[in-house]
Amino acid sequence: MSENNEQLVERLIFKCRFGSHLYGTNTPESDLDYKAVYMENIDHIILGTDKRSIQKNTNNDRSRNSAEDVDVEYKELRVFLQEAMAGQT
Repeated sequence: MSENNEQLVERLIFKCRFGSHLYGTNTPESDLDYKAVYMENIDHIILGTDKRSIQKNTNNDRSRNSAEDVDVEYKELRVFLQEAMAGQT
């Protein structure tokens, strides 16, 4: 499944900062991390091509992230609810 940003944004339920920026431990060198919850397209669920999560990263060269980098993890709503019921933050 190839997910473009517009399709993902249309189904976005919630997005917030995560990591050092959330906990107040960020430094000028810290990258920006987000966690998000989205609702999967019903066609993908029925066809079994749905994903549990989607990673979007600005740093694609596998080096250490810099202050300019942004990492976003999108969790599918059903996965988020399962993890929330299990006590996962």
